[in-house]
Amino acid sequence: SGRLTLDKLVNDYILYTTRRCFPVVENEQVKGIITLHNVKDVPRYLWPNKTVEDAMMPFDRMKKVKSTDGLYDVLEMMASEDINQLPVVEDSRLLGIVARDNILAFIHNRAELGV
Repeated sequence: SGRLTLDKLVNDYILYTTRRCFPVVENEQVKGIITLHNVKDVPRYLWPNKTVEDAMMPFDRMKKVKSTDGLYDVLEMMASEDINQLPVVEDSRLLGIVARDNILAFIHNRAELGV
C-alpha cells in the first residue's frame, strides 16, 4: 500500500527478503513501484514520516514491459536504462516482476543445454 511508511517497508519487507523492488498496488491497479534506490534517496531520519507513495516511482513514469515482449528486448531495455527489474503489466494490472539476473540465468541454462 502507498500509505505504508518507509521505515515499516524497510523493517517488515526489505530486510526479510532478497527483493529490491516492490510494486505499489491498490484495488488491483498498479500505482507505482518502489525500489531500494527510491528508499535510499530519502534521508533515514524521515523514514517514519514518509510513505511509500511519497518515494515511489508513479505508474505513468515507470518503465514497464508486457508479457508478450521478447526476453532479449527486455534485457536490452534493462541494459540501456540501467534497470535491474521491470514490472510486467497488462492494462494497468501487475502480472509480475522480471529481474535481469533471472533472464540471464534462463539464457545461460538454455545455452548450456543447447536448446
